[in-house]
Amino acid sequence: MTRAGHVARWCYLAALGVLQVMFAWHLVPVIAALVTRHVPLGYAAGGLAAVAEVACAAVAVLGTGIGLAYPCIVVMRHVQRGAQRFCGVPAWAVAITLLGSALLATHGALHLFRPTHAVTALLPLAAPGVALMTAGALLGELLRRSRPTRQRVLPELGPTVRLHRIALDTPSAAAYDRAA
Repeated sequence: MTRAGHVARWCYLAALGVLQVMFAWHLVPVIAALVTRHVPLGYAAGGLAAVAEVACAAVAVLGTGIGLAYPCIVVMRHVQRGAQRFCGVPAWAVAITLLGSALLATHGALHLFRPTHAVTALLPLAAPGVALMTAGALLGELLRRSRPTRQRVLPELGPTVRLHRIALDTPSAAAYDRAA
Protein backbone atom coordinates (compact mmCIF):
# COMPACT_ATOMS: atom_id res chain seq x y z
CA MET A 1 0.00 0.00 0.00
CA THR A 2 1.34 3.43 -0.89
CA ARG A 3 1.77 6.34 1.48
CA ALA A 4 -1.39 7.94 0.08
CA GLY A 5 -3.23 4.68 0.73
CA HIS A 6 -2.10 4.68 4.36
CA VAL A 7 -3.21 8.27 4.79
CA ALA A 8 -6.57 7.51 3.16
CA ARG A 9 -6.99 4.47 5.44
CA TRP A 10 -6.33 6.46 8.60
CA CYS A 11 -8.60 9.29 7.43
CA TYR A 12 -11.32 6.73 6.67
CA LEU A 13 -10.99 5.17 10.13
CA ALA A 14 -11.04 8.62 11.75
CA ALA A 15 -14.17 9.48 9.74
CA LEU A 16 -15.82 6.30 11.01
CA GLY A 17 -14.96 7.32 14.58
CA VAL A 18 -16.46 10.77 14.04
CA LEU A 19 -19.52 9.16 12.48
CA GLN A 20 -19.96 6.98 15.57
CA VAL A 21 -19.80 10.07 17.81
CA MET A 22 -22.30 11.91 15.60
CA PHE A 23 -24.68 8.96 15.77
CA ALA A 24 -24.49 8.92 19.55
CA TRP A 25 -24.77 12.68 19.86
CA HIS A 26 -27.54 13.48 17.39
CA LEU A 27 -29.43 10.33 16.46
CA VAL A 28 -29.86 8.54 19.79
CA PRO A 29 -32.26 11.15 21.28
CA VAL A 30 -34.33 11.22 18.08
CA ILE A 31 -34.51 7.44 17.82
CA ALA A 32 -35.31 7.12 21.53
CA ALA A 33 -38.27 9.47 21.06
CA LEU A 34 -39.44 7.49 18.01
CA VAL A 35 -39.17 4.16 19.81
CA THR A 36 -41.08 5.39 22.85
CA ARG A 37 -43.80 6.80 20.59
CA HIS A 38 -44.14 3.79 18.27
CA VAL A 39 -43.51 1.01 20.80
CA PRO A 40 -45.36 2.19 23.91
CA LEU A 41 -44.93 0.15 27.07
CA GLY A 42 -47.56 -0.32 29.73
CA TYR A 43 -50.69 -0.35 27.58
CA ALA A 44 -51.17 -4.11 27.58
CA ALA A 45 -53.35 -5.48 30.36
CA GLY A 46 -51.09 -8.41 31.10
CA GLY A 47 -50.31 -11.93 30.09
CA LEU A 48 -49.24 -12.68 26.55
CA ALA A 49 -49.98 -9.16 25.29
CA ALA A 50 -47.59 -7.63 27.83
CA VAL A 51 -44.87 -10.15 26.94
CA ALA A 52 -45.31 -9.35 23.24
CA GLU A 53 -45.16 -5.64 24.00
CA VAL A 54 -41.88 -5.97 25.90
CA ALA A 55 -40.46 -8.31 23.22
CA CYS A 56 -41.26 -5.77 20.49
CA ALA A 57 -39.57 -3.01 22.48
CA ALA A 58 -36.51 -5.21 23.07
CA VAL A 59 -36.20 -6.07 19.37
CA ALA A 60 -36.55 -2.39 18.43
CA VAL A 61 -33.84 -1.36 20.89
CA LEU A 62 -31.53 -4.21 19.83
CA GLY A 63 -31.90 -3.47 16.11
CA THR A 64 -31.40 0.24 16.66
CA GLY A 65 -28.33 -0.42 18.79
CA ILE A 66 -26.75 -2.60 16.12
CA GLY A 67 -27.53 -0.01 13.46
CA LEU A 68 -26.03 2.80 15.51
CA ALA A 69 -22.94 0.74 16.39
CA TYR A 70 -22.18 -0.03 12.73
CA PRO A 71 -19.23 2.40 12.43
CA CYS A 72 -17.69 0.99 15.60
CA ILE A 73 -18.06 -2.57 14.29
CA VAL A 74 -16.43 -1.56 11.00
CA VAL A 75 -13.48 0.05 12.81
CA MET A 76 -13.10 -3.09 14.93
CA ARG A 77 -12.96 -5.27 11.81
CA HIS A 78 -10.41 -2.96 10.17
CA VAL A 79 -8.22 -3.06 13.27
CA GLN A 80 -8.42 -6.86 13.34
CA ARG A 81 -7.62 -7.36 9.65
CA GLY A 82 -5.21 -4.49 9.10
CA ALA A 83 -4.47 -2.66 5.88
CA GLN A 84 -5.51 -5.60 3.69
CA ARG A 85 -9.17 -5.05 4.58
CA PHE A 86 -8.97 -1.43 3.48
CA CYS A 87 -7.54 -2.44 0.09
CA GLY A 88 -10.88 -4.04 -0.81
CA VAL A 89 -13.01 -0.97 -0.02
CA PRO A 90 -13.94 0.83 -3.26
CA ALA A 91 -12.09 4.12 -3.69
CA TRP A 92 -15.29 5.98 -4.56
CA ALA A 93 -16.89 4.92 -1.26
CA VAL A 94 -13.85 6.16 0.66
CA ALA A 95 -14.08 9.44 -1.28
CA ILE A 96 -17.77 9.83 -0.38
CA THR A 97 -16.99 9.18 3.29
CA LEU A 98 -14.13 11.68 3.29
CA LEU A 99 -16.27 14.25 1.45
CA GLY A 100 -18.90 13.89 4.16
CA SER A 101 -16.31 14.37 6.89
CA ALA A 102 -15.01 17.46 5.05
CA LEU A 103 -18.54 18.90 5.00
CA LEU A 104 -18.90 18.17 8.71
CA ALA A 105 -15.53 19.79 9.44
CA THR A 106 -16.52 22.84 7.38
CA HIS A 107 -19.75 23.11 9.37
CA GLY A 108 -17.76 22.92 12.60
CA ALA A 109 -15.29 25.55 11.39
CA LEU A 110 -18.11 27.90 10.36
CA HIS A 111 -19.78 27.41 13.70
CA LEU A 112 -16.49 27.97 15.54
CA PHE A 113 -15.40 31.12 13.71
CA ARG A 114 -18.88 32.55 13.08
CA PRO A 115 -20.89 31.47 16.12
CA THR A 116 -24.06 33.21 14.94
CA HIS A 117 -26.80 30.78 14.14
CA ALA A 118 -27.61 32.62 10.89
CA VAL A 119 -24.47 31.38 9.12
CA THR A 120 -25.07 27.73 9.93
CA ALA A 121 -28.77 28.14 9.16
CA LEU A 122 -27.96 29.44 5.67
CA LEU A 123 -25.42 26.71 5.05
CA PRO A 124 -26.40 23.59 7.04
CA LEU A 125 -23.52 21.24 6.21
CA ALA A 126 -23.68 18.92 9.22
CA ALA A 127 -26.67 16.83 8.13
CA PRO A 128 -25.48 16.26 4.54
CA GLY A 129 -21.99 15.54 5.87
CA VAL A 130 -23.22 12.86 8.24
CA ALA A 131 -25.48 11.45 5.52
CA LEU A 132 -22.58 11.21 3.05
CA MET A 133 -20.32 9.66 5.69
CA THR A 134 -22.99 7.08 6.47
CA ALA A 135 -23.66 6.28 2.82
CA GLY A 136 -19.98 6.02 1.97
CA ALA A 137 -19.13 3.78 4.92
CA LEU A 138 -22.16 1.54 4.45
CA LEU A 139 -21.70 1.12 0.70
CA GLY A 140 -17.95 0.76 1.01
CA GLU A 141 -18.20 -2.04 3.54
CA LEU A 142 -21.07 -3.80 1.76
CA LEU A 143 -19.31 -3.71 -1.61
CA ARG A 144 -15.86 -4.44 -0.22
CA ARG A 145 -13.96 -6.99 -2.24
CA SER A 146 -12.13 -9.73 -0.42
CA ARG A 147 -8.42 -9.57 -1.04
CA PRO A 148 -6.17 -12.49 -0.20
CA THR A 149 -3.39 -11.69 2.21
CA ARG A 150 0.04 -11.42 0.65
CA GLN A 151 1.94 -12.33 3.76
CA ARG A 152 1.81 -15.23 6.13
CA VAL A 153 -0.07 -14.43 9.28
CA LEU A 154 2.54 -15.86 11.64
CA PRO A 155 5.76 -16.34 9.63
CA GLU A 156 7.88 -16.96 12.72
CA LEU A 157 6.05 -20.21 13.48
CA GLY A 158 7.48 -21.99 10.46
CA PRO A 159 5.66 -24.73 8.57
CA THR A 160 2.33 -26.05 9.77
CA VAL A 161 2.59 -29.25 11.80
CA ARG A 162 -0.42 -31.49 12.03
CA LEU A 163 -0.76 -33.66 15.13
CA HIS A 164 -2.87 -36.76 15.34
CA ARG A 165 -5.33 -36.88 18.19
CA ILE A 166 -4.69 -39.67 20.68
CA ALA A 167 -7.58 -40.90 22.79
CA LEU A 168 -6.58 -41.20 26.44
CA ASP A 169 -8.43 -42.78 29.31
CA THR A 170 -7.19 -40.37 31.98
CA PRO A 171 -6.93 -36.63 31.54
CA SER A 172 -3.84 -36.32 33.79
CA ALA A 173 -0.81 -34.29 32.80
CA ALA A 174 1.47 -37.32 32.94
CA ALA A 175 -0.63 -39.18 30.39
CA TYR A 176 -0.49 -36.21 28.03
CA ASP A 177 3.28 -35.97 28.49
CA ARG A 178 3.73 -39.66 27.69
CA ALA A 179 1.55 -39.34 24.58
CA ALA A 180 3.59 -36.44 23.28
